[in-house]
Amino acid sequence: MHSTTRTRRILTLATGASVALLLLVIPHPVHLGAAAAAAGGGGGGVRTTERSYLSCSAPGGRALGDDRLPCLKVTGSYYDVGRQVGEAFKDRIIQAYHKSESSSELHEFAKSSTGQAHLNRWKDAVERYPNVVAEMKGIADGSGIDYEEVFLYNCAFEIGIILRKLDSLTSCSDLLVQLPNMVLDGHNEDGAGCAMNTSYLINAQITGNDGTVEEDFAAFAYAGILPGNAFSFNQHGLSFAANAVFEKHLRENGAALPRSVIGRLLISVKTVDELLDKLQGTEGQSESPIWQSVSSFSLNIGDRVNAKVMNIELSTRGISKTTTDNGFLHHFNMFIHTPAPQYMDVSSMRRTAALYSLDGPTDVNSTLRILGDTADKEYPIYRRGHPPDEVYTIATAVYDLLRGVVDIYTTQPLPGATPAYTFSF
Repeated sequence: MHSTTRTRRILTLATGASVALLLLVIPHPVHLGAAAAAAGGGGGGVRTTERSYLSCSAPGGRALGDDRLPCLKVTGSYYDVGRQVGEAFKDRIIQAYHKSESSSELHEFAKSSTGQAHLNRWKDAVERYPNVVAEMKGIADGSGIDYEEVFLYNCAFEIGIILRKLDSLTSCSDLLVQLPNMVLDGHNEDGAGCAMNTSYLINAQITGNDGTVEEDFAAFAYAGILPGNAFSFNQHGLSFAANAVFEKHLRENGAALPRSVIGRLLISVKTVDELLDKLQGTEGQSESPIWQSVSSFSLNIGDRVNAKVMNIELSTRGISKTTTDNGFLHHFNMFIHTPAPQYMDVSSMRRTAALYSLDGPTDVNSTLRILGDTADKEYPIYRRGHPPDEVYTIATAVYDLLRGVVDIYTTQPLPGATPAYTFSF
């Protein structure tokens, strides 16, 4: 797969996948107000709260996170949260937007008549969700970048499909373990090299005008991209981890939303039943509009309340749900259960082969051993950016749903490794 070394770039900002729920139980907690300083970029006056359903800390009493993946605690309205993220991570967003190899291709697409038609249609669909629009406008104002550009980069995945910039498919590996004494979701967040030092974690509490908490979540976010497209989790005990898949067709109706917007909406749901209703409900039988995604992806869901994990493949043909009562599931970057035409990915096939050459995951350490495996020197599960596979594993998250703990690693996640963050939910 020669051509696999070229198109990773346009997907840099839009691929990813996984989730975790937070409240760090580490001996030396860090005051979250320090996160803005640790994050780099503008000041921003980030506000914190006395109490959050979710909270975050890091081992050893250090500021929140290493430089590769800082964690920011914010609270306020949807616009406020977006603005604070934009201010705190301004330098990272500018670097990701303006210095990435995909920048010129995205802007050329936006200038074309075809690009304008797509972007206008997607923008009209997104306008039905004013909270999402407010959050993106906050990111734009906080970072000093025009809203139109923020919207453009939040459509990068769909543009990559249209431009067929997919010879090098990227993004993410998941292992879902469902055993009587162990329920896990282990996730590798894979992306292009320029995302290695521009991504970040957000711990957000969104409040209404009367101070009521409307959302409380934590998420890995690519710079300037809405949270929810990698790994994330909320105060209702739900975790999410996404895998890119590359169906050859897009959903072209006027109601379909860019994947980044669908990912952001997912974080707000309270139950798996609500999620399924939003993704597959029948028109006229749901109080809210059905969430239809322009492009396809795989979603791995953890439900702490019911101690269950599930994989959903979303395509133009609908959704396909997969669970297991006793064993494990895996998902990389190709459809497994959906008979839709897709671009083949040599890395996914090689990662699958590597997985089945190893003993299956049964606990946290065996899950880490698989996610950190580099036995295949060309296309390893833990990706190091070495040709022919130029993708990097940026972070690894392991959700232990029975214990209510998620560990996040920013280095190779071998058994016994120390996580950069531990969250509980």
